[in-house]
Amino acid sequence: MADASSQLRFFRRSTLVWFLLLPILFYGLYAGMRGWLSTNLHASSSQTLTLYVAGLEELLSKYRVLPEIYAQHPTVRAMLEQPDDTDLRQRVNLLLQRYNTMSQAADTYVLDTNGLTLAASNWDQDVTFVGRNFNYRPYFLEAMSTGRGRFFALGTTSFQRGYYMSSAITNKKGATIGVMVVKVDVAAAETGWNAPDHEVIVTDRAGIVFLASRPTWLYNALGDPSSEALAELGQNRRYADKQIGRLPFEISTAAPPWQATFSPVPHDGPSYLAAHQDINDGEWQVWILANTSPILNTALAYAGTIILVITFGVVAFVSLIERRRGLLRALSVQQRARQVLENSSQELERQVEMRTADLKRTQNELVQAGKMAALGQMSVGINHELNQPLTAIRSYASNAGKLLDYGRLEEARENMSLISILSERMGDIILRLKIFARESSDERTPQILQTVINDTMRIVEPRLKKDRVKLNIDVPGPDIRVLVNNVRLEQVLVNLINNAIDALGPPDSNNPSSHQRRIDLIAIIDAKDAIVQVRDTGPGIPDDVISHLFEPFFTTKDVGLGLGLGLSISYGIIQEFGGELSAHNLPEGGAEFTFNIPLVQDEDASIARSNHDSAKQETA
Repeated sequence: MADASSQLRFFRRSTLVWFLLLPILFYGLYAGMRGWLSTNLHASSSQTLTLYVAGLEELLSKYRVLPEIYAQHPTVRAMLEQPDDTDLRQRVNLLLQRYNTMSQAADTYVLDTNGLTLAASNWDQDVTFVGRNFNYRPYFLEAMSTGRGRFFALGTTSFQRGYYMSSAITNKKGATIGVMVVKVDVAAAETGWNAPDHEVIVTDRAGIVFLASRPTWLYNALGDPSSEALAELGQNRRYADKQIGRLPFEISTAAPPWQATFSPVPHDGPSYLAAHQDINDGEWQVWILANTSPILNTALAYAGTIILVITFGVVAFVSLIERRRGLLRALSVQQRARQVLENSSQELERQVEMRTADLKRTQNELVQAGKMAALGQMSVGINHELNQPLTAIRSYASNAGKLLDYGRLEEARENMSLISILSERMGDIILRLKIFARESSDERTPQILQTVINDTMRIVEPRLKKDRVKLNIDVPGPDIRVLVNNVRLEQVLVNLINNAIDALGPPDSNNPSSHQRRIDLIAIIDAKDAIVQVRDTGPGIPDDVISHLFEPFFTTKDVGLGLGLGLSISYGIIQEFGGELSAHNLPEGGAEFTFNIPLVQDEDASIARSNHDSAKQETA
């Protein structure tokens, strides 16, 4: 009986101790589980945030170089130098409209040095930028002072959010004559922000939300904006006439690894744990807000379950201890399985990164191999042109030695003369390549057209022979003088002839006469210009390609075989000469590229004729 009473007292004391320890144990389990879940949630949220940041940066980088490229277009410069020319302004309107459609930007427009919009891609819309002045916008002021500008704002005309990228437009003397602006619709990034139990916001330096997964949070600040920040917003009208409010949260510092806690005010919504990354050179902060409700509910359920299991263990210690151990073993297995899965996931990510790096290296090697193949193709022809004279020189030199031994001086002297002629020919080939390869100036001087064509022939002749292509030259007179830069005109002719050879395709070694492989280079003279035509007998230019031929980086060649810059550069060179380069298909088949260059009017021809005296007519 005493033992039973003693056991009862022990049971009662144990029960009392248990109920005293129950709240402490419960809170410890709850806090530990909450911390563990918070850490895991931070890891997954950081990965999601990194993806969102990468997507936003990719969207911005896609358009970053466009203002600088557009600013170099000669028609845009011409319009800024002649702002009253309505025809030029309409041409720039159509040009910007086409570029804007191709790049899928929000708007593209040109400002003069006073901030007035002269041309815009939305020129034909009800709400157009043409005629509006944006001299108060930082992207205009920065471009005028430093050459480029970046600014996020709500459009005062379209009332659409956009990221403005600008570049100064300069004339040939380097003076700023206007600003090219490309507006990017960054709000499109919000459509992908749909991760469960997460919210995303992007804030500026003043802490104002301008992108958000919840539209009601837009144009609200993380805290109370300073008077200086509000004054700046009013000056540059970043958010037009929007009233800047405050997010309905009390923001405080969170326990690591989180950076902040967003507590709702009033307390009628979920709390969030927040982390952020800086992008755009620290101008923006991308925040990810993780809902804490799933963490709290899971931690409570976990702690309650453990306490319930332990309580049943105290009541029925012997019978339930094994169940408790089994539960602990199951939890251990679960943790190990989760760790294995996490390790496998990390290993998979590492393998993906390695494979991606290998693919990038392979791609770069393929591009480089393509370049080397092109150089090799050119070197084969040049090597053939140099190897023949070298072989002949060795033969003549050997014969000359034997002739001298026999005292046949006249025949030996004739051999030495032939060696000198062949050496001059080799030197002429090498000199022409050196002249063509060197960097040329922008200076235009009177040049003999036939001389420039002859110099071009020295460069392309090896490839013409290699590809078995006949080049017919039809120039109406040897003394046609044009006002050009001779090296740059050679570059245009080499580009057009090489493209014509490419259009003909590789020769058929089994049946060389199965297709007429011919290129015609024809010059026609009118009152002020020399009109040059380059025709081929290839398949012609597809209709969907011909309208994009002269656009930068447009090419129909395979990766590694061309960058799409040859025709664009040629187009710009001819425009610098004061002419136009165009292309069309011939009715009888094949394509024709035509350009006009100015003739020398009432000038002294001595400079051009001095270049022509030493020129020799060569055809393939």
